[in-house]
Amino acid sequence: MVCLLSGCATTVSQLEDARVLGRNDVEVQLGLSAPVNLALVDEVRAGLPVLERRVSEASEGGEPLTESEVRNLLRTGVGAVVLAPGLLTELAGRLGIGERFELGLRLTSTVARFSGKMALLRAEDDGMDLAATVGVSGSGRTPTRCSRRAPQSSASSSS
Repeated sequence: MVCLLSGCATTVSQLEDARVLGRNDVEVQLGLSAPVNLALVDEVRAGLPVLERRVSEASEGGEPLTESEVRNLLRTGVGAVVLAPGLLTELAGRLGIGERFELGLRLTSTVARFSGKMALLRAEDDGMDLAATVGVSGSGRTPTRCSRRAPQSSASSSS
C-alpha cells in the first residue's frame, strides 16, 4: 500500500503472484495500458489559465514575465508533452526452468526487463507460496538525427 501511495507503483499487468511455474511450463501475456500522471494533469489544469493570462499581458506590452513564470511555463509545457497519456504495449513471457525457478522477459514500448524468480515456499508443500524475484531492466529511446548539419569551418594550409 505504501508503494501505491508514494507514486512507486507499476502497471497492474506487471504485478505477479508468488507462484513459480513448473518445469517447462510457459506463460505469455500481451497487454495495453494507458498511464496518466494525475499530479501533472492537476498542475496543468490549475496553472495554465494563470500562465496564459500573463503571457497575453506580456505580449500586449505589459510587465514582462518573471524568471519564475518562464520556468513554470516551460515546466508545464514540457511536462504536458513528455508525460502525455498514451498507449503502452506490453509483451511478457515466463518459463519454468525447474520446480522452484523460472525466468521471465517483459518488453514494453519503452522498457525491457529480464528476471528470475525462485520459490522459497510452495503451496503444494508448505501451504502457501512465497518467492524471491531478481531482475534487470533498462529503458531508452533510439536517438534521432537532425537533418541540418552544423556549418563546417574551412581551413586553408600553405606549405
